[in-house]
Amino acid sequence: MKKNKISQMIDNIDEKYVGEAAYFAYENQNAVKNGSRKDQNRFRYFTAAACLIFAVIVAFTSVPIAAEAEEYRDALSFFEENGLSTEGLSRADVKAIYRDITTSSFTYGKTAEVIRNSVPGFEIVQSEPTPEELARFWQSVRWEPVRKSGFSYKYYSKYHSEENWGQVFDKAVIECYNEGEPVWSAEFTDFFITGCARIGDDTAVWGLAQTALSGDGSYAYAYLASVDRDGNVSWVRRLDHGSGYECIVSVLDGGGKWAVIGRGIGVIFCYYDGEGNEIYYKNPDIGDYVPQSAARLGDGFIIRANNNRTGEYARVVKIDRDGNIEESYTYDSADCKYVIRDMIEYDGKVYLSAYAVTLSDSGIYDSYRGEIRDILDYVFRKDQNDASGDVVLSMLKDKYTATLLVCDPDEGTPHTFYSVKSSFGGPLSLNAEGKLEWDVQSLVSAFFSPMTSSFTIGGTCRIYRYTFDENGALKSRTDTNETANFRR
Repeated sequence: MKKNKISQMIDNIDEKYVGEAAYFAYENQNAVKNGSRKDQNRFRYFTAAACLIFAVIVAFTSVPIAAEAEEYRDALSFFEENGLSTEGLSRADVKAIYRDITTSSFTYGKTAEVIRNSVPGFEIVQSEPTPEELARFWQSVRWEPVRKSGFSYKYYSKYHSEENWGQVFDKAVIECYNEGEPVWSAEFTDFFITGCARIGDDTAVWGLAQTALSGDGSYAYAYLASVDRDGNVSWVRRLDHGSGYECIVSVLDGGGKWAVIGRGIGVIFCYYDGEGNEIYYKNPDIGDYVPQSAARLGDGFIIRANNNRTGEYARVVKIDRDGNIEESYTYDSADCKYVIRDMIEYDGKVYLSAYAVTLSDSGIYDSYRGEIRDILDYVFRKDQNDASGDVVLSMLKDKYTATLLVCDPDEGTPHTFYSVKSSFGGPLSLNAEGKLEWDVQSLVSAFFSPMTSSFTIGGTCRIYRYTFDENGALKSRTDTNETANFRR
């Protein structure tokens, strides 16, 4: 315990005992000089008084000392578990930072520095699958649900055959489930579904319909619909802002209205009321970047965007509630490129699921051959018989790292939060308990297929689901027994 704490405890002791202790020290010094029996008896008296004082001090300080020691041990364990460094920190600093993080206060001056020094995040180590586990990954088909607070959705299209036309779109179907149990289903004939989101008790459904034009390609129209809690379609609207091509990427809760973010000529940002009327429209200019999805961030929104021409897939743009651009940022580093795949708002922050791909030795990102440029260079230099799946898989595992990024409302710039090697970041969602879930697609197999037209390297990923609480602490990891295809 600190000296000033002990001094505070002594200050609470009766001055009579303190005086006797001081007099004992003086008499003890004289006794050593004179060696008299009388003085020695006096020393025994004052020794007893001093012991009494010591006993009082111990009684007052033992409990606080034990509590302080326990808190310090807890703080050290917290630092170790979360990859934080104690270098240059005093005992008081370690405890203060521990309290600052675990209580979500973030007011202590040294907390930010410690966290920054520990970036990039906490690495999660995946275990390698057993041969038995690998065997069941080869033949598996899955659909990716949209999960939020226990609700999930499955949507698909139905077709019918027509002579000279082949398969023709018939209708789109969306099915709603709660904890795996079916709740309702709804159908749409105007468009095929590309996304949905639960907003309050209603469900926003959006999609795309194409109309062919002779010799000029086609127009693409974006549709937005509302389905109530019983599965009744409340309204359907077609977006038309004059571009001829529009696509919705996200529909979010805009505080009593729906915030719709999409792409046409640039960014589409508009609000719809509960009756399906467009009440606000703006066209923010983000240059050559194309919006992919969006999420709430504080009082405004954050958009992730791609630039296929330059190979940038980790651009985030922060806009206010009126659609005005506040800040933009590309998450990259000198030796790797990042690809953001999903994002979600959780407990006032925005989490982004991404993966990092290590650049080739030249540091060049080839937009034509993309992420596997160096692997293809290696394989084509070798005899194709030497390009076994194990060799390709090993190279892929060294190349990819799943990352979970986090943005706070004030900065809007992402920071690495968690990472998993040899993996890709997958969908983000909230479970029935309101906890954040992150799907991580871990590479388990790969193969080289130079004669395939749609891809050259393929494989299979094993899907793990990680659950985090409101403080960002990792609570559990689950093997979902699901798979995802890898194609490049």
